[in-house]
Amino acid sequence: MQPNQIIQFETPPPGWGTAPQDDATSTFKRSECNRSGDNPNALRGALGEITESLASGEQPEQPEAEQLAYRRRRIPPDYADNDLSRFPVEWAQVLAWRPGKRGLGLGLIGPTGRCKTRMIFELLMYLRDGGVFWRYLTSFALGRAIQNQWQDDESKRVLKAARQCKILFLDDIGKQKFTAAVEEEFFDVIEERKSWRRPIIFTSNLLGDELGSMLSENMAAPLMRRFGECCEIIVVK
Repeated sequence: MQPNQIIQFETPPPGWGTAPQDDATSTFKRSECNRSGDNPNALRGALGEITESLASGEQPEQPEAEQLAYRRRRIPPDYADNDLSRFPVEWAQVLAWRPGKRGLGLGLIGPTGRCKTRMIFELLMYLRDGGVFWRYLTSFALGRAIQNQWQDDESKRVLKAARQCKILFLDDIGKQKFTAAVEEEFFDVIEERKSWRRPIIFTSNLLGDELGSMLSENMAAPLMRRFGECCEIIVVK
């Protein structure tokens, strides 16, 4: 691939809606990130330039150790240090994403063991460098918060954050089957975020039709359509 070659994103797979094109996320120049599997440190340095446009103001300079500690806050320790050379080729597309005016999110779908969660956390660390804040929840944690929201205040806070945070990262959607009540509230969270153009980032081991089969008959098509409309779907092979 040539240094300035444009990578065009693939069409979403069957079972998903179609997201509108966003100028901020439709194309990506490989030269902007200087990607090199043999030199991940060079990649990390170059990617800092990509997120500069996200910053709301001047950021005070910090020693490298402090910057790294800052980036790792709220990252599960197992995902804080990643070997970028092991990431699949879709990593370049993941790095191209950033929040745009239309609130277009990002969805990674594909088999287990393909570093989907690690790629998202690595992306989120760079976004945090640029002043963009986010909330991480597994789909299990969101389901528990929905179930327990009338019993404890912490679940209420989690659910409120899921609705209102700048960027919501939902990990492993489709690993569990929701009850009808939880499914309805889950749909409402996605609908609210889509309506207010608050980006959703998610991962799933299931393709669109497979994920739809985990939902009730009257909820599957509407929910899958909303995910497809508000997220750029990348199939990690």
